[in-house]
Amino acid sequence: MNASQQNNKAVWVLLAIAGLALGVLGAVHLMAALAAAAALCGVAMILADYRRGLLVLALYVVADYGVRQFVPGVASIWDELLMLALVALWVWKYLLFRKADSLKATPMDIPIFLYAAMNLFLLLAASPNIRISVDGLRANVQFMLWFFLVVELLREKKDAWVLVNVLLWVGTLIGLHGCYQYLAGVPMPAIWVDSAETGISTRAFSIIGSPNILGSLMILLAPISAALCLADKNWLRKLMYFCMTGAMGGCLIFTLSRGAWIGFAVAAVILVLYVDKRLLIPAALLTLFAGAMMPSVTSRILYMLSPEYIESSQRGGRLIRWERGLDILSEHPAFGVGLGHWGGAVAQNYQVTIKIKGAFTNTQYIDSYYLKLAAEGGITLLASFVFLVYEQIIWSYKAVKEQTDPFYRYLSFGIFAGLAAVLTHNIMENVFEVPMMTTYFWVLVGVLMHLWRLAVKEKKAAEAAGGTE
Repeated sequence: MNASQQNNKAVWVLLAIAGLALGVLGAVHLMAALAAAAALCGVAMILADYRRGLLVLALYVVADYGVRQFVPGVASIWDELLMLALVALWVWKYLLFRKADSLKATPMDIPIFLYAAMNLFLLLAASPNIRISVDGLRANVQFMLWFFLVVELLREKKDAWVLVNVLLWVGTLIGLHGCYQYLAGVPMPAIWVDSAETGISTRAFSIIGSPNILGSLMILLAPISAALCLADKNWLRKLMYFCMTGAMGGCLIFTLSRGAWIGFAVAAVILVLYVDKRLLIPAALLTLFAGAMMPSVTSRILYMLSPEYIESSQRGGRLIRWERGLDILSEHPAFGVGLGHWGGAVAQNYQVTIKIKGAFTNTQYIDSYYLKLAAEGGITLLASFVFLVYEQIIWSYKAVKEQTDPFYRYLSFGIFAGLAAVLTHNIMENVFEVPMMTTYFWVLVGVLMHLWRLAVKEKKAAEAAGGTE
């Protein structure tokens, strides 16, 4: 009996046992039995082909919104339950397919483990409050673990393409919703723009609830659809990817997120340089023309360069927050003030107060993920994260270079550009403080490392075949 037959037999045995249990439950509560039966069908479909489990992960943002709206009681733990479910799925896969699809190692394993180890060291060696620091460590490390599950549960090149397409459809639908919000003039909180800014009555935020994070999701995914639009030879799919890029690009504009715009500019330059360097100047001119045609975009950018913005930002905005972060780093250069103790969601939840320049100050978002890490963990934590990012960039680019198939080379490069955009946005925003964004980022890093592994494997097989001729 081969592994596939063994898997199918195991699924049917589990279904038979579950069917008996459902029969008993149905005699007590019919609706509960029907709900359990629907869930069981979904589980059976995933067990029949373990790769389908990652498609659930691709719907993370939709699931998170649904849980928070309709089942708020499990909002804080549902993603941990999903992670445990996918770990169980990986164990299932390993037990049945370990000969054909064994454990996989990638060059990103050690950098991630080193970063996690540094967080653990800081938790044990420099934590003013262990409980807060445990949550701080969890916020920094937990969502990177999706990377390993993606690498383990993907099997073929096409699996990566399917997963990415589901992500793109999610991004497109959210992008269309964001465009609708802006065009319909959906009200927004006044704090989303500076009091001195005029002419801005709304910003797109969709189901995510934050224009800046919505913009970050768009800059992560739009470069991928743009790359696939260039690569795909099928005109119907090419049109589909073009429309996806347009929907997400339009939504990005309507977020009015300057940090996301800068991140997308980095991704666009990377893509243009890859496709044809001669397109760089025309693309820049087209961007300037498009911006000039949208007064809200032009005013948003010009206001950022004005004395009024600098004064306002130094009084209660990004600049004063950066200044406080640098003050903390200067007073605690080696190990910071403790994981979870400044600049992020954990510190906000615990309402942490720390002393800066002799005065106690309530925590606030620092609007720079790198500076947030430096304030909480000092140069030690920042350096370990920068090393992790450096390794991610290097190996992501190598994943692109290893691809021999032009389609997957473009797919890989689109992912590379999207990741670079988010890393740039993190300079001006706490993007990785949002579990959804950290999840999607490391899912796509996992996709790149999966494609790298297969490309290297194919290259070695071709060299071996050439050597035997």
